[in-house]
Amino acid sequence: MFIARNPIAFVTTYLLLAVPTYILPYFGSNSMIVNAFGAVLGKGPTPQWWMHIWFLTMLVILGWMRGRVTAKGYLAAFPVLAGIFDMTPGLSMIPAIPTLMHLICIIVGAMGKERDAQDGEAAPTPALGVGRKAVIAATLMTVAAVSGSTLFMITAACAAKEWQHQFERPAEKRAAQPVKAEVPTAKAPETPPALVPVAPGFNPDTTAVAPEPPAISKMPQHKAVHVARKPVPPAHTAQAPRAPETKSAPPQKPEVRYIRIND
Repeated sequence: MFIARNPIAFVTTYLLLAVPTYILPYFGSNSMIVNAFGAVLGKGPTPQWWMHIWFLTMLVILGWMRGRVTAKGYLAAFPVLAGIFDMTPGLSMIPAIPTLMHLICIIVGAMGKERDAQDGEAAPTPALGVGRKAVIAATLMTVAAVSGSTLFMITAACAAKEWQHQFERPAEKRAAQPVKAEVPTAKAPETPPALVPVAPGFNPDTTAVAPEPPAISKMPQHKAVHVARKPVPPAHTAQAPRAPETKSAPPQKPEVRYIRIND
């Protein structure tokens, strides 16, 4: 292919594919927190992650093509190392490592020359076969990136709708329930308790009160027996003084008169 054979085309294409790998991290493409939230919201990584992986894969394919043409098969290892340090949590915090790997790949690839049958013992690698394999690999990666991004967007939209329905259902239930207006009602005047006549000499403190009978439903039925109770005079009331007893006069003998018949 022309891109793999021409050093200027190789450098230009490599730079165009490497620039997005420095822009996508600002949108959370290699952020562990963003990808974890995306995995919860949808199924699979986020579309930013898929785009970042696609550009890195294209760089690896381009380096592999240039290495096959210039007899430098190790050239594809530099984009691979750049991708590892760019996408792995923890390693992505190390600065300048991906940039250094890209620069080495560009410089070494631009300095290489296309090998010919006259320069060495090995026969030249057919460009048609390299280009065909590169196209197949690029097509498979493109299909995977598009499928993963589409799946994420569909599942994220479904999850958002479910959450929206869950928040709307309580509000709809509250709106469907009729609101009862509270009407103030006038309270009836309280009636004083009825007065019960009490027998004279009755004292509630000293009078014995019979215990309440148990409930009829819980006790066997017996004939009721009424017991008359005598009121107990109160203990604190003073008794009336009794009149002094007077001695009664002795009974008088009846006078008997005798009548003489002879007189």
